[in-house]
Amino acid sequence: NVFAYDYNSLYPSAMLKDLPVGNPIHSLVKDLDKIFGFVKVKVKTPDYMKIPVLPTRVDTTDGSGPKLVFPLGSWVGWYFSEEVKLAKNYGYDIEVIESYIFDRGANIFKDYVENMAFFKDNSTGARRNLHKLLLNTPYGRLGMKPIKDVIKIVNVREYEEIARRFDIYMAIHFTEDEIFVKHSKYPSKMACEQSGVSYENELMKGVNYDFVENSTPVAAAITSWARIIMYPTIVNSAYTD
Repeated sequence: NVFAYDYNSLYPSAMLKDLPVGNPIHSLVKDLDKIFGFVKVKVKTPDYMKIPVLPTRVDTTDGSGPKLVFPLGSWVGWYFSEEVKLAKNYGYDIEVIESYIFDRGANIFKDYVENMAFFKDNSTGARRNLHKLLLNTPYGRLGMKPIKDVIKIVNVREYEEIARRFDIYMAIHFTEDEIFVKHSKYPSKMACEQSGVSYENELMKGVNYDFVENSTPVAAAITSWARIIMYPTIVNSAYTD
């Protein structure tokens, strides 16, 4: 598991690599070596490539949604800069189009990872499993959608007012006057129009919504670092999982 720190591991943790932090700056710099962040590139795989480095999403015709594939050929896409540099080292032809350059954040998870790893390595049972989970999941949490749903228990009158303004995802009647409800954080334009409620006024009431603390750039970079760490092994393997 490349996301969890292991004192005896031969593989460095992706969470302990340099990660994109600070306010990004849009750039048209063409020199890939001067970019740390996310870069839009036109790529072309070498003719001899058997195990491609860079993934991309492609549409499917079976209705299952886009799929992540590692193709051969030429295409344009956005990538973490360090993964593009790896691809260049393996013979990819890279043309930089534009980028967003970040500051390098060194060891921003070091204390967290080492602390959790200590408790994991010195615990058993549920306590060990809990700390293993806390090691494996923070990068995913950093990539969560920023808007949270609302979950609460209300009476019938309050539920009716919610239904006039929001999308209802779940409603469970506990008693005649107690309802467990899960609804959207933002008001629903359709629900408001059907109920004669001003959608714009309801939207303005939520200008101070509490957002999930996340960082999509950090989550994406950790995922890319994991692929970078694993690729030298993958490229010399018959099969990996």
